[in-house]
Amino acid sequence: NAEYMGVTLTARSKMRIIVFLFLVAVVSTISLAADLKAEHHCTAEQVALDNQEAIDESNWDLRKSENGIHIYTRGNIATEALLFKTVSVFPPSAYDGLYDLLWTHNLERQLDYSKTFITGRTAAKYDNDTDVHYIQNGAIWPVSNRDFCYVRCRNDIPRGVHVVVRSIEDESICSHVSGIVRGFMSDCAYRLEREEDGTAKVTYLLQVDIKGYLPFYVSNMANVKVMFNEFTEMHKLYGPSP
Repeated sequence: NAEYMGVTLTARSKMRIIVFLFLVAVVSTISLAADLKAEHHCTAEQVALDNQEAIDESNWDLRKSENGIHIYTRGNIATEALLFKTVSVFPPSAYDGLYDLLWTHNLERQLDYSKTFITGRTAAKYDNDTDVHYIQNGAIWPVSNRDFCYVRCRNDIPRGVHVVVRSIEDESICSHVSGIVRGFMSDCAYRLEREEDGTAKVTYLLQVDIKGYLPFYVSNMANVKVMFNEFTEMHKLYGPSP
């Protein structure tokens, strides 16, 4: 027997208290994860609907179309940062590889398709469909490197997967790094779909404010090149557009 807060306990009572405290800890952890998930705007319902209209609408200006890669832009009255939509179709055999590249091992494989990526880590993971990534991207001197802290919210759609990407401002998850400017991503998403003919279509929405003193027209022009280069590298991995 043992004493707990002045009360003599049997071995069975002691075990019951241990189990109870363990269950309280588990419930508290689940509750905290749910609160954080809600705070960062990641619900399955929102993921299913978010960016849907932007992807499907026709009011886009074509900025570049080459090698089966189509880049569109449109303005936003709230910011000078343009919203980009990049669309490209891949061979039928590319679907599983693209899923692995864009979702399952996105951080580990960013160097496979992104020439600006320096390093990154998973800063938090709430469940199989929601996590937070921290990444650093390089820039050409004298522009400072940028970093981003963003939540990813995945949802299955009828013919594929839809992922919303949004920056979060939470230093408890992603602390600031000296000498690096924190950028901000909003209205971002990517969608991977199997088309009726079996091909795999990737649609990527991007709106990013890289902060600092660089004019928006410079970053807007740079994003056209960045998007084109990233999709070009994807096609090198998984084959040309049919």
